[in-house]
Amino acid sequence: PVSQMWRLETQSAISKVDNSPSQGYSESIFVTSPDVSFKCPECCLILRDPHLLSCCGSHVCECCIKIIKEEGRPCPSCKDTDYTFLINKQMRREVLAMKVHCSNSGCMWNGALSDLETHLTLECDFVECLCRYGCGGSYPRANLKIHERDECVERTMDMRIESVSAKMMEKVDVLDARFESQLHSLRNKLQQQQEKMDSMSSMETRYQEKLDSISSMETRYQEKLDSISSMETRY
Repeated sequence: PVSQMWRLETQSAISKVDNSPSQGYSESIFVTSPDVSFKCPECCLILRDPHLLSCCGSHVCECCIKIIKEEGRPCPSCKDTDYTFLINKQMRREVLAMKVHCSNSGCMWNGALSDLETHLTLECDFVECLCRYGCGGSYPRANLKIHERDECVERTMDMRIESVSAKMMEKVDVLDARFESQLHSLRNKLQQQQEKMDSMSSMETRYQEKLDSISSMETRYQEKLDSISSMETRY
């Protein structure tokens, strides 16, 4: 299944830059070489989940010390056979905070070691991934979709039809987005025109009110003139 293939790709990418989880980290991935105190005496790599040994105070990778204990071997530093071990959380935080870079060719990423797995799993476009259709090809993640969609000879006809349908749907989505954008723009213009018309209508109403007020004043003035004229006639 695709999900299983994806997990395999991720595990392959991670192991490529930081070695197997059964040993420490490769020194080559670190921006600055860690101090020798961060090197495991068993695998001679940078400590992964460092554990403090009670016999001599040395630090060993968790994976390494578990294998040593299972095999009944002595401490790799002082050769004592009677010892206990405990994880050193402070040293683990120091190791995970160290700056590392991605060793995939072309990738310029660098960051904390604690972020490396996330980068390889989700972000790095230069991780080599196998084609899920089984053609045997390996491509950078950024190019894999193009290969699987347009190039792989192992795709079935249904897959090719699905690919064409996906392309058509992408075009439809683009047209839908363009239509929505144009429709939104048209609605804004219509709203602006309506606001202008409402403003003009409001102005017309106020103008008519002023005309009515003037007409009313003229009527009252004429009534006064008529009243004066009537009074002159009587006298």
